[in-house]
Amino acid sequence: MKTVTKLIRTALMGLAVAWFGPSLTARAVTPAPDGGYPNNNTAEGSAALFSLTSGINNTALGARALFTNNTGRYNTATGSLALERNQSGSVNTATGFNALFSNTTGNNNTASGANALFSNTGATANNRLAGGDNTANGSAALFHNTTGNNNTATGFEALFSNADGAGNTATGSQALFNNTASNNTATGAGALFSNVGASGNTADGYLALHDNAGPNPGGSPIPDGSNNTAVGSQALQHNGKSGNGAAFNTAVGSQALSSNDVGVGNTAVGAGALQSNVNGPENTAIGM
Repeated sequence: MKTVTKLIRTALMGLAVAWFGPSLTARAVTPAPDGGYPNNNTAEGSAALFSLTSGINNTALGARALFTNNTGRYNTATGSLALERNQSGSVNTATGFNALFSNTTGNNNTASGANALFSNTGATANNRLAGGDNTANGSAALFHNTTGNNNTATGFEALFSNADGAGNTATGSQALFNNTASNNTATGAGALFSNVGASGNTADGYLALHDNAGPNPGGSPIPDGSNNTAVGSQALQHNGKSGNGAAFNTAVGSQALSSNDVGVGNTAVGAGALQSNVNGPENTAIGM
């Protein structure tokens, strides 16, 4: 009986090997999916680096990351659809879902966060790099940027509406949210939130220069709302609230010149200094 049982077990084991052996072999992929490709390219994820031709030293991690890239070099895309439309742009780094999604030929961009630098595209007809040298850290930071250069946005929706403005720095949630102009610096949540066409402003503090408007709608050669400096929470908060933002104001201190609307050339130093001023020009106040 023992001999019969042993023979049955041996036969069953033989059948198992015969059944599973070919099945396991059939599922093997040759070569193994290690993500390594010629010219130092690395791709992991469905259709990652799908269109690659002569590009070198690219890394794509995520579904359709760097999907359209063909000749672009030294790009790193981490996240589903990161740098999805990049073709020849080089030295870009995109981390997050849809980061740098629309970039085609722009170079030297860094985007970290879902939808960061989503609309950034590429170069202009005169071959001057456009949409290059931008840094975005935060969900939807620099979301609408297309051809703007040398912008830095750190925070949720920082510089969200910026399309072609250049040389802006926004640090804080929705800082410079509506900006379309250049050479502005905003540090703090909502700082320079409403700024549209005004340039050369510096806002440091929560809601500093929040309502600042752009150029005079009457066509004045001197742009209203430009060259203001606000340091402190809500400093110059309502400057330009009526749509005719004033220029050349300096406010240092919490709520300094917070009610100023169209007054120009004012200087206020101290918490609440010139807080009630609305349209008076060329005032100087030091202290509370």
